[in-house]
Amino acid sequence: PAMLTAYLRIASAAERLEEQVDLGDLGLSIEEVRQVYAYYEADFPQHFWRDIGYSVQYLETNRMVTDLTMTYTMNEEQRTAAKAAVQQQAQQLLAGITDSMKPYEREKTIHDRLVQAVEYDVTQSQADIHNLYGALVRGVAVCDGYSHAFQYLLRQAGIPCLFVTGDSAGQAHAWNMVQIDGDYYYVDVTWDDPVYETLTEKPVFYAYFNITTQQLLQDHTLDDSNYPLHGEGCQLFCAGRDDSRFLQHAAGNGPAADSEGNGHRARVCGGQHDAVSGGAERQLERGGPPHRCVRRRTAAHRGAGAGAADRLKGGWRAAGNFPFAFGGKRATIS
Repeated sequence: PAMLTAYLRIASAAERLEEQVDLGDLGLSIEEVRQVYAYYEADFPQHFWRDIGYSVQYLETNRMVTDLTMTYTMNEEQRTAAKAAVQQQAQQLLAGITDSMKPYEREKTIHDRLVQAVEYDVTQSQADIHNLYGALVRGVAVCDGYSHAFQYLLRQAGIPCLFVTGDSAGQAHAWNMVQIDGDYYYVDVTWDDPVYETLTEKPVFYAYFNITTQQLLQDHTLDDSNYPLHGEGCQLFCAGRDDSRFLQHAAGNGPAADSEGNGHRARVCGGQHDAVSGGAERQLERGGPPHRCVRRRTAAHRGAGAGAADRLKGGWRAAGNFPFAFGGKRATIS
């Protein structure tokens, strides 16, 4: 399929630091390329050297895309050093995690270590806070940085993990969907790492660890502007991977729905696009900055201290003692 070919070409070009990707032979519309690029962004957290935004050129006559252009924040030498630093920090966070451990045990260990290793950038101004390099190497991030790092580490530990975006309290936000023993759950590492003003040793919260769709929707809204996670009967292990947004999309049609049949969709971070004149025969369109993730959770809002109670529907329960969801409907793709 043409969209899959474009997806693979974009990923290959980014791996080689190539700026221009030829798509002229695929007959893709601007909207299809937007969608493909969104899939790519969500599926490749390891491409942290890619700059935000992109541009496409297309024929004015039929609006078919001819090529896509990306830019990068690092040259080859810088990227090599950065990749080594990421791998070193990842190895430290994954130390002692083995295939003999249950998936839940691996997931929880990574969740806890990441919360302890990363600080939320309340200034939202530091370098690389929106990618895994900032989280793992610099130790500072905002929600998409946390989520990309969690996705990357879980994949290293053999656990399928998807990048999800939406909103909360009117602000853009990012989190993850994780597959544990065949079922899907939501994890919001950012909100399990509140910002503390006085504590010197921060506890780890679990209020957003392996929660259900019902629980998530109490204070999160899933983005519905991109593409769905698909329903029953889909080939979730498409090409041996169930952690690829593109392959999830290719597996079937129709949005995920809850037990009442209310559909919802999850999306990756996509840009805002404005057409820019590029001549009579060819036009240029630019993809803007990705969905920005700036949600802040404070200790005052969430409570403080190890073993603090955290809010869940139906009352207050002590955080940290539940192996999967807290009850209710699971975050499934059905």
